[in-house]
Amino acid sequence: YEAEVEWISPKQTSSFVSHDSIESIGVWFTFDEPVSSIIGFGIEIPPREYTEEEFKKVIIAGGEKTLTGIIDQHKKEKLAAEKRDKQRKKLNKLVADLGDKLDIPYRLNTR
Repeated sequence: YEAEVEWISPKQTSSFVSHDSIESIGVWFTFDEPVSSIIGFGIEIPPREYTEEEFKKVIIAGGEKTLTGIIDQHKKEKLAAEKRDKQRKKLNKLVADLGDKLDIPYRLNTR
């Protein structure tokens, strides 16, 4: 996949444990077309001076690692949704058959 760096930004967050400021450089990538249903994502890199080559190397490695994680997570979520859908259909059939057999009104799960 080819992504483009849309922007970089300084990031500062507070640590609840030490109350120190945690600093990083945020890098936001975008795609021309959706990849695994996303059009962009961000990473954070350590705040320091980078040569152009070092910067490219760090953000490419971080971007590839993050994107792989996003794609893997989406695959897991899709499989879990398919499993839930299959279970829902099975349960709906059981309830419908039981309702028909015993002449009891029933409502099916549509989600």
